[in-house]
Amino acid sequence: MSPLIRSLCIAILAARLCPAAQANSAKIDPKARAVLEPMVKTYADLKSYQSKCHVEAMARNGTKYNESHTIKLMRPNKVYRCKEYSNDAKSIDLTISDGASLWEWDAESNSYTKSDPPKSFNDRCKLNGWMDAELFAGIKRLADFFPPKSVVTLGKSVRIGAFDTDVVNVAEDTDCFGYGVVSIHIARSDHLIHQIDITFSGKTAKGKYSATIKQVYDLVDANPSFTDADFTFTPPAGAKLETPTAPVKPVAKVKPKAKAK
Repeated sequence: MSPLIRSLCIAILAARLCPAAQANSAKIDPKARAVLEPMVKTYADLKSYQSKCHVEAMARNGTKYNESHTIKLMRPNKVYRCKEYSNDAKSIDLTISDGASLWEWDAESNSYTKSDPPKSFNDRCKLNGWMDAELFAGIKRLADFFPPKSVVTLGKSVRIGAFDTDVVNVAEDTDCFGYGVVSIHIARSDHLIHQIDITFSGKTAKGKYSATIKQVYDLVDANPSFTDADFTFTPPAGAKLETPTAPVKPVAKVKPKAKAK
């Protein structure tokens, strides 16, 4: 497995698409806004949500990377998220919140942690930045959902399986990742995301690079019925309970004292 592909998958599908207040907001074309606003409202109005998707990535040199995700969410704070890396002999990461506790299990080390659950879906650090989970949590301002200085336009409609989708393209040019386009396929019938395509290219000291990433949703379920069993964590045989790593507290800046005149 290529560490570059993995890091780019995580960085682009998560960090670059997480809502964050930005000084230079994205420029959204009115036609794209007309598609995005019903999508935002649909996710925010859901009481529960479930999706299954697989991610396929390919670098310029032919290196491939695959992973799959299953997400179950129920308000106010129940979470099930399973992420499998098929290139790592089926390595698995599992996150579960039953509303009272949060468990995070790593298959490679067969260890897990137990901590306080997210108070609500606005506690985005527990949702790991995935676009549908972020939209379920709700966003305050549409322009801040996209990377700063990006340009958001409406592309040609595409049929994905049984769904006719509007395609919203997010074009971005950054010093960190180079140039990239994120294409979000939003079904006209349910206003939910059914596919995300990403293409990007750039240049480093080692030369040029480019890659494509496709996130295909195999299941999108609005307001499914869940039971307690959907959010129950049972430690696998031999799993070790570890102490969660405490978050790093920011160091307060001390202003220098003014010199006496």
